[in-house]
Amino acid sequence: MDITEIDGFDNLHEPEGILAESMEMARGMYGTKRTWFLINGSTVGILAALFAALPRGGRLLMARNSHRSVYHGVMLQDLETVYLYPDTDPETGIALGITARQVEEALEADPEIRAVMITSPTYEGIVSDCAGIAGAVHKRGLPLLVDEAHGAHFPFHPRFPESALAAGADVVIQSVHKTLPALTQTALLHLQGNLIRSERLNRYLTILQSSSPSYLLMAGIDTCLGLIRDRGSALWEKMFSELDKFYKNAGNYRHIRVFQREEIQKDPGKLILLPPKTAMTGRHLYEVLRCRYHLQMEMAAESYTLGIVTCREKPEGFTRLHEALEELDSELQPAKETQKEKPTDLPPPVQTEKIAAAMEKEVYYADLDTAAGRECGCFVNLYPPGIPLVVPGEIISRELSEQLADYYSKGVRLQGLKGQKIAVIDNHTDNPSKRG
Repeated sequence: MDITEIDGFDNLHEPEGILAESMEMARGMYGTKRTWFLINGSTVGILAALFAALPRGGRLLMARNSHRSVYHGVMLQDLETVYLYPDTDPETGIALGITARQVEEALEADPEIRAVMITSPTYEGIVSDCAGIAGAVHKRGLPLLVDEAHGAHFPFHPRFPESALAAGADVVIQSVHKTLPALTQTALLHLQGNLIRSERLNRYLTILQSSSPSYLLMAGIDTCLGLIRDRGSALWEKMFSELDKFYKNAGNYRHIRVFQREEIQKDPGKLILLPPKTAMTGRHLYEVLRCRYHLQMEMAAESYTLGIVTCREKPEGFTRLHEALEELDSELQPAKETQKEKPTDLPPPVQTEKIAAAMEKEVYYADLDTAAGRECGCFVNLYPPGIPLVVPGEIISRELSEQLADYYSKGVRLQGLKGQKIAVIDNHTDNPSKRG
């Protein structure tokens, strides 16, 4: 099955046959102007979208809680950035949605902005007001790009939040493999409207994607979408039937809660489990579910554990998760909470230069406890979800250095550090510890 572009099997970069037909099926299912298959994940779609939407050195208005691939696109295109900061849930620290008002105010304050990019839904399934944002952006004739990597399933059932496509976004990138039954590394890039030319997107995809695309991955996208087209309705109904039972059962737990807020739009398939803070952390709950009950969750944070439900879950999986949580809940003996501790809000970072310029400079590794006040020379992020806590060219705050040290001491997965050291820009050429 691992073939190449042999006769009769088309070419992803110049599709005329079966791949063109398959992408046309995808375009019809999502109702777009054009849809491309991606075999380098959503990352390549995000890079291509940024290259196509902005001139080199242009200014981008972007959500600060964007995936690191957005920052990599910013670096490669030498873009200037203006950040949108979502509010956070006071109990969990989870980033909430970006609002249309935030976007309107930012665009009004900076007429040099050439495009807007947000992430919706977030890793936890929180959805922004994409329709309101699209209206505000289009009022100024600018394109809206949406990283909808975790929302490829949104158009296929009315109980999911509205997709960014239906809300009017110009370019939407979706990971098929995250919430639909497809192989890892498969994704879709959608285009609609007339603010970005199809030819530009196609040109950059040809440059950025492998010239030897995997037919296993492309066939996987085709098979996945065929399944959703032919059997999706029954699969979604079955999933929601099990989800409804799970949420109902979870309402009977005494200590463990499932995050739900009526005023927040959220993907119901993202299960945010909140253990009592005085009894266990989100990381502890994650490890107990994995080691004791053989249930692999998606991610752990300090205050919650995240699980992802898809249309291919089996009823036994829901039963096992409920029984595990029910048993754990009965065993927990939380101490009395004296005061609710609010998650630490990091101050907005001070950006001294563009990411691309900072990445070209020499760096050396400084201890976290001495790094405050210095210019960062690397990306540091939790993985998952891959959202940078600090990027090259920003000043490392005291609060950030303390938080990174705290994460490290608790065994939280951090990318970008070397032990308890962080790369900082070396402004002294005689520093003996520098490296290129």
